[in-house]
Amino acid sequence: MKTFLIGCGMLLLAGTVSAQEKSIREFKNSFKGKADLTTVHLGSFAMKLAGLVIKMDKEDDPEAEAAKKLISKVKNVRIYSFENLDSTAIADNDVYRLKRNLEVKDHYELLMEVREQNNLVHILNKGRNDELGDLVMLIQGDRDLTVINLHTTLTIADVNGLVKQFASNN
Repeated sequence: MKTFLIGCGMLLLAGTVSAQEKSIREFKNSFKGKADLTTVHLGSFAMKLAGLVIKMDKEDDPEAEAAKKLISKVKNVRIYSFENLDSTAIADNDVYRLKRNLEVKDHYELLMEVREQNNLVHILNKGRNDELGDLVMLIQGDRDLTVINLHTTLTIADVNGLVKQFASNN
């Protein structure tokens, strides 16, 4: 029984390690010691717990309902924040190379790019049919880069419903 439990635990650990895209892992490893890296990982248990906390809200808030629905479709989230005070470690071409590797090696498609002042946001998607599937957001500032990797079962209809919900509240 002890061997069975250890084997199940190893399978779970292997599953969480393989969920990280190879391109992101290589990028992260290439900047060890060159930039300050902060990593946050929220697995499926944390997402279910967040859904329970939202469910405990006694008011029938439509925004809370929309958030609960959204959270229930997010399987896990990884957030990587690269910061360097001298801003020489992570150059624009490094971010371009990461985006290109996600597209070529990991088969992501570019959904959109948004530029606001000195910030540039790339949103990439890897999903089937009308499913968003896995999303990667690259948020590049003057002196930092944030990579958000979401594994979801969101569909285009879910996103459209969320947009309509927030538009009707404003």
